[in-house]
Amino acid sequence: MSTSLDDVIERANAREIVGEFKTRRDLDGTFEALQLGGFNRADLDAVSEFVNVPQPPSSTAPTEKRPVILCTTTQEPVIMSADANAASAVIAGILGIVCALAAVFWVTAAGGQPAAAVLAAFLGGIAVGGIAYIVTPWFLGNPRANSAEGVAFQSGYILRVRVLSPDREEKARRILRGHGAKAIKVRDIESDKQVEDIP
Repeated sequence: MSTSLDDVIERANAREIVGEFKTRRDLDGTFEALQLGGFNRADLDAVSEFVNVPQPPSSTAPTEKRPVILCTTTQEPVIMSADANAASAVIAGILGIVCALAAVFWVTAAGGQPAAAVLAAFLGGIAVGGIAYIVTPWFLGNPRANSAEGVAFQSGYILRVRVLSPDREEKARRILRGHGAKAIKVRDIESDKQVEDIP
């Protein structure tokens, strides 16, 4: 929900609908339904929630009292499937074009025929672009590696929807409830009003 200060007209009171999801599938389905329902992408925000369990001390004397292990909760941004697909398409297109141009240059420098250069560009661009499109989402994922300080367990997802009117609030509630959101909450926030928010 980041906005540029140059685009902000004024700050207004708004409400934020917060829903919890257990699976990524439910989160993606809700996200898509909200966009199809007319909600702006800038008004949607999703995070992964992790429970961090610290590792106990490696050596504790039998007579010593075991220390109390306190778990903490952290949140990390989620890259939605639609955003990952768009980024993959852009990266694949760029790499495909670069590979195609490199193939043309290589075949031409080697004294090859124009037809061979075109064929090499086509095959090279398709191959590299396809591989990039498949591999890119893996790099845009949200891996959570265990560290020396403890182990992190993913406990679910949280989706926030910013609304500026009671009608939009009720609509967002219905969509979240219909896609399995748990513990739906509403809270008041201060929102940046932009040009696209003007009817």
